[in-house]
Amino acid sequence: MAEGKKIKSRSIKAFKGIKLELEGRNNQIILLELISYRTVILNFGNARRSLKLFPVPCCLSPSSNFFRIPDGGKAENSFPTPSIFALFPIFPARSELSMSNQINVLPMSPPEVDDFLAAARQEVAEQRFDGGDRERLKMMVECLGDSRGMVRLGFADTLGKIGVPAIPFLVEALLHHDNPVVRRASAKTLTLIADPTTVEPLVHALLEDEDTVVKGSAVGALARIGEASVPVLLEIIASSHQPESTKGHAAWALSFIGSEAKEYLYREIASDVDAVRAAVVGAIAKIAQDSGEPQAFEVLMNALNDLSETVRIEAAAVLGNLAYKPAASRLIELLAHPEGETRKAVALSLMKIKDGSALEPLKAALEKETEGGIKPVIKLAITQLERQSDDS
Repeated sequence: MAEGKKIKSRSIKAFKGIKLELEGRNNQIILLELISYRTVILNFGNARRSLKLFPVPCCLSPSSNFFRIPDGGKAENSFPTPSIFALFPIFPARSELSMSNQINVLPMSPPEVDDFLAAARQEVAEQRFDGGDRERLKMMVECLGDSRGMVRLGFADTLGKIGVPAIPFLVEALLHHDNPVVRRASAKTLTLIADPTTVEPLVHALLEDEDTVVKGSAVGALARIGEASVPVLLEIIASSHQPESTKGHAAWALSFIGSEAKEYLYREIASDVDAVRAAVVGAIAKIAQDSGEPQAFEVLMNALNDLSETVRIEAAAVLGNLAYKPAASRLIELLAHPEGETRKAVALSLMKIKDGSALEPLKAALEKETEGGIKPVIKLAITQLERQSDDS
């Protein structure tokens, strides 16, 4: 095997061009490109081949300074060997390796990890933990990748109590660690700390991380941080480049923040973007529920007249969920709306509000309804209101 060079870059892309050796074979292959931590492009003889690694990504061997592609790697494009075990010859000390390159490997045994956690917990409880001990904090974050859920929870809780001194290490792991378990746990731990300075990296994780759990954990942290997250959440919802799933995450966070975001919400109800107005309606409903604020209900009532069907439907839905009886008369008028989805949402809202005055208008609307998908909804609303009338 060719003599290795010391790798200075923190990225595993630094291994590009390094010679590899296949176990049981005399020939060597060259790593041309690392597409992700699960896919590499190799030059085998005169052929350029893509290699997809299963079932686990490359990992650092705990017993040697080699970067390993696990045995049993599955090869795409008819790669000439079904079982590959390649060694990248590298020689940096373990302490020099970025934790982003240490995947599913801890330098301690489970009992040692347990003792490490217990000691940290005790020092935090006794308020004598040294927040300036960078190596210790880095290792605690690395332990968020432990295979045992309760251990991960213990480290998250302890790091959360340590607070601000742990933030740089949690952010580094969130953005750069190859193990999604560590990234997930880092985001969840940042939720416990809820520091406004972490909004930017959390947004990056929400928008860029490929792991859906990391995305969900990041948006949970943004929600917990509160008002400082609101401007960027509104930007995400307004963006034409973000997928609906991401916008949905942002809208949920906005609703969770609720009253803390009042200044923004009452202003953004006039946004030119339908999706923003709809999200604001959902968030203002939370304010109405929690505080009974008259201005909140006024905004929701006005939203029933919005030109956007999405906003009207959201307004009808939240007024129904709030069982806001003063909305019944306006909802009854909307049973004649030309757009079917609005009529459907209105019927469901009237059913939830349980105002008996809506019974006859619903029956009249059923007779006039021409869309087959809406008739069953109106029938359901009538049935529920009649049942309520019989019970009373």
